[in-house]
Amino acid sequence: VFTTVDLDVQRIAEEEARAHVAKLQEDGNEVSNAAVVVLRNRTGEMLAMVGSLDYWNEELDGNVNVAIAPRQPGSSFKPFGYLTAFHQGHTAAEMVMDVHSCFDDYPNPPYCPENYDREYRGPETLRTALARSRNIPAVKVLDLVGVGNVIRTAHAMGINTLSEDLDYYGLSLTLGGGEIWLLDMAYAYSVLANGGVMMGQPTKLARPGYRELDPVSILRVEDAKGEVLFQYSQPEVRNVVLADGRELTPQEAYLLTHVLADNNARAAVFGSNSALRLSRPAAAKTGTTTDWRDVWTIGYTPQLVTGVWVGNNDNTPMEGLSSSHGAGPIWHNIMERIYNEGHAQRLLGDVIDNFAAPPGMTRVEVCAVSGLLPNQHCPNRVKALFIEGSEPAEYCNVHRVERVNRPSGKLATACTPPELVEERVYEVYPPEAAAWVREQGIPQPPTQRD
Repeated sequence: VFTTVDLDVQRIAEEEARAHVAKLQEDGNEVSNAAVVVLRNRTGEMLAMVGSLDYWNEELDGNVNVAIAPRQPGSSFKPFGYLTAFHQGHTAAEMVMDVHSCFDDYPNPPYCPENYDREYRGPETLRTALARSRNIPAVKVLDLVGVGNVIRTAHAMGINTLSEDLDYYGLSLTLGGGEIWLLDMAYAYSVLANGGVMMGQPTKLARPGYRELDPVSILRVEDAKGEVLFQYSQPEVRNVVLADGRELTPQEAYLLTHVLADNNARAAVFGSNSALRLSRPAAAKTGTTTDWRDVWTIGYTPQLVTGVWVGNNDNTPMEGLSSSHGAGPIWHNIMERIYNEGHAQRLLGDVIDNFAAPPGMTRVEVCAVSGLLPNQHCPNRVKALFIEGSEPAEYCNVHRVERVNRPSGKLATACTPPELVEERVYEVYPPEAAAWVREQGIPQPPTQRD
């Protein structure tokens, strides 16, 4: 039996996982295990799989392969919601309010998600909300595009473990409320790296709406006489069809990759030199579950995707260990060593440095806050990336100018003496942000007329 596993890559994965978990333990973290999967994007071949740190450790259930065990993925599930939004025509520049929000969950009490830092940041673009892993905007996006649609997106991209009962999950799904295999998650991310197409071998468990291909672990099987019983020669390729019957496009996949690779967008939370930043372009997403029971980091280059899980097999909390410190360094070191020690070049030949933008992408100057065309009062403007046809046609509705009677502070009228009239620019946000606006002390337009 000839496997796809590369012993050098496997050794790197084992060494980095064991070394970092040992360091975490030395620092007093209650953590005992890790799992790693490394896949070759363009063939679906598995180059490494670490199911646990010590197969023979019965006390820690070391013989359980956590790479193919259901665990909650935390925020590493969020990209499926945002990708569904891009598929439906929403943009990465679109504004979403990160403010206290509650969602009807009748007959249960309203669902009021919180951010990991228990703070509200106000206006975020979909780009910064995903890059900074803000929970409340992610729940709003899921509510906007539909839970069922996001589940179908995940199924089509490679996630096999979520229930077919679309009513089973609520809005907490986007924060990792469903259990997923690490192998499946890495395989789904490889679809993004491949520009929206899936590569691998035909699945033996074909179900409507689910993935049609599987990752590959066996290259060839021979009998005792050397006769070939099975040969994996080249990958099959499938377009991914989402809930509305339309295919995931290269432009949608690239836009999501562009967000996940945007180090500047995530720097405000993770820092400019976090474990998610490699010496080459790479897209990555972290995930931390409630009470720190599971921490994940999944990330990819154009050639490789690596998924890392850190936790305890018995689901014991790790007390404050975040994904960026628990799983992120393992992901970072594995990817760096594969490239810097020459293994990527040996396995792949020519190594492409960056993700190639497909035709049909364009940049448009927009207001940095509203994501709409800037009016003359927008203080900050950015060149935002759009799929052609989704560019905004409306002008910013956040920055508004009002004519005010300077002494009284009331709205000027035709009777106000011209020398007392002053134009003032206000930031006007949706009604849902009223409490946040008051807390921040943001001046609002007067309501009384002079």
